[in-house]
Amino acid sequence: MRQNRAGFTVLELLVAMGLLAALGAFVMQLVGSSFDMYRRGDKRGDLYANAQHILEVLEADLVAVHPGPDGRFLLEAEALKGAGGGFLLRIVRSIPHGESEHPVLRKAGTRTGGTARFDGSDPGPGVREDIAPPSGLMEVAWALLPDAIDEAHPGILTLYRGVSAPAFAAGGLFDPAQEGNRDEAWVRAQLKPVATDILGLWLLCMGQNSASWEEQLVIEGRGTAQTALLHWDSTRGIMPPSVFPLARAGSLTVPEDDIYPRAVRLVLQVARRDRPDAWLRSTMREDQQVAALSTTRDLPDEDEPDQCIKLGTEWMELGSRSSGDVAVRRAVRRSRAGSLGPGTAVYSGRTFRKTVAIPGRRSFWVEEGR
Repeated sequence: MRQNRAGFTVLELLVAMGLLAALGAFVMQLVGSSFDMYRRGDKRGDLYANAQHILEVLEADLVAVHPGPDGRFLLEAEALKGAGGGFLLRIVRSIPHGESEHPVLRKAGTRTGGTARFDGSDPGPGVREDIAPPSGLMEVAWALLPDAIDEAHPGILTLYRGVSAPAFAAGGLFDPAQEGNRDEAWVRAQLKPVATDILGLWLLCMGQNSASWEEQLVIEGRGTAQTALLHWDSTRGIMPPSVFPLARAGSLTVPEDDIYPRAVRLVLQVARRDRPDAWLRSTMREDQQVAALSTTRDLPDEDEPDQCIKLGTEWMELGSRSSGDVAVRRAVRRSRAGSLGPGTAVYSGRTFRKTVAIPGRRSFWVEEGR
């Protein structure tokens, strides 16, 4: 008598193997997506922490700008030409928490005839008393430069900050004797690095005739009389009218018509130099309008408002995409087009914005009242 043996048919084995393969592929995709989400979240967390620090310190200086006769607000968007076109901002502000609470300046002027200058560092107990009385005010300067030691990433910028007290002291940040020498070397000697991994930082000023920010137009130098300004001269007598529309001859020595922006918008784009979003697969000539990238996975989605990426020192605006080939608009944001070699890092990073109202704003000066 023949006995039946339990078992699987070939068809059943094929079906089971197909189901296991599909399940395995689903699990691998789920795990891959989880790792990708974790990687993106970790990267965004690092970018947010860096951006938050920069924006908070800048805001603290801007809201403390002194609008009185001894005040200053001087923003030069392209002051450091030849050094990446970085900006230079110089202001006079009140001393944080008051002069009596400052660990160094509360001792200043306790000796008769003190003429020393405070440069942000503690000179020690024997010298604090020789600092000239700051009268509640100090100078602050900000500047943006390429990283001094990382030549492999020329598009990564470092933010510098420096202070000086009393305001307008010899050797200080507003010393007229140094006015023609404020270049990259001056910044590195007078200011200290406070943050890096920056792709770009722009300060847009809402002025007397400004009706809108129009960030892209203003950053590219195509602003109009109704848009925000990239330059500001509170004295109205240092910058020419061709640079600052509200300039007026003879105003440098007339503090009564000093003007300050209503608000300043900070536009900050940061990245991680050790985590590029892509690399160039092949050489990109100066006249080419398509970039062959290793991946487009980490680039901004096509419906996102910020579509600018940085390759070396050149900014490009993203267009249509096909696999790893991306159409771009070259040399945006007043950068220069150049030939880029394979392996060039591509950064999009993330953009952060903060609008700061200036408490002492006086940007609606009526000329007839002068």
